Amino acid sequence: MARVIPTVPLADIPELRSSVGLCGFMEVVIHHLLFVKNVYPKEAFSKSVRKNVTVWKCDCPEVQKYIINFLNFAHKVLIQKRKITLGFVLCRRNNEVIEEFDFEFKVHDLFVESESQLVCLLDNLISICEDIHKTNTFFDFNTVNSGAKEITFELQIVFDPDEVEDLPNQDPEYPMILHRAPAKNPLKKVTQLKKERNKTYEVKAFALKKM
Repeated sequence: MARVIPTVPLADIPELRSSVGLCGFMEVVIHHLLFVKNVYPKEAFSKSVRKNVTVWKCDCPEVQKYIINFLNFAHKVLIQKRKITLGFVLCRRNNEVIEEFDFEFKVHDLFVESESQLVCLLDNLISICEDIHKTNTFFDFNTVNSGAKEITFELQIVFDPDEVEDLPNQDPEYPMILHRAPAKNPLKKVTQLKKERNKTYEVKAFALKKM
């Protein structure tokens, strides 16, 4: 059967960008991390099941807005640079870093041929949520008396110093941390959660914890 050529150029269909699928995957993972790491009460989350993997989403509109704004900017960077490292940092109000999860993305082919390929992209990566559960060793939780020890989180886009120029404009309401010197990171990579490579994209995910 002859291949059907779309009448609309792929570049005009942003929904078919592989980068959209990767950022959609990150949205799922960020919400799931918030649940597993007890950043918010369990009743603030709703559950769904995908490919026999249970995932959780925070129902708080402010949290959802923060994540979406972060990923919108990350998506612009990924299209521009074809690679990006995103960090989920679990920390306390006193700036103590507890854990970090780094996600390295590279895009080889910016466009996919169908929405079903984007679905497959997410399905191929969704098992990382199960791995996050299995490798979790953090069981602290917030109380009304947590104070400076309150558990919170930060989303980062990590660059080398020479990569921070010519970046897309940021939403001033949601400033992003665009650089962290690796030498100052107090954590050590201890677990590789995921490694996926195909002709369209590459993904590597690491959990970093204190020694």
